[in-house]
Amino acid sequence: MRNIVVYASRTGTTEKMAKEVAKHLGAELMKVEPKETYGKFASALTRVAKEKARNEQAASLTPYRDFSGYDNVLIGFPIWAGDVPTYLQDFIQNSTLGGAAVIPFATSAISGIRKADRTIRLLCPGSKVENPFVSNPRTVTRFPAWIRLLELNYRK
Repeated sequence: MRNIVVYASRTGTTEKMAKEVAKHLGAELMKVEPKETYGKFASALTRVAKEKARNEQAASLTPYRDFSGYDNVLIGFPIWAGDVPTYLQDFIQNSTLGGAAVIPFATSAISGIRKADRTIRLLCPGSKVENPFVSNPRTVTRFPAWIRLLELNYRK
């Protein structure tokens, strides 16, 4: 199976998780960056809140990509304001998935993945979205079991 882990990370938490997932699956790794950086925590929070209130979508600096040559695209992100960061939404929406299975995973201080999972499903209409996972203080101990599930189902 040909796998790629596509991820967004501002602080490094999601990046660490993405690297672990890629290592266990023998997957390629790709970081998606915003066109305009979000800065430190307080300014990032303010910007995200403004984007959400105005229903604005930030742009991706990372060029859009054709993933149709992959069997599985694992998409990692921090949950911002309960959802997928808008610059990552921009990247996903304008990239070609070509029917690859999509496995979303997220990091969060308290939020679940339900809303973000719905967003991913809307952004990937031609793909099967499966096995979503969120790492937060309540679920972090389930990460090893989720990795084993991925190894069984998606490893080369």
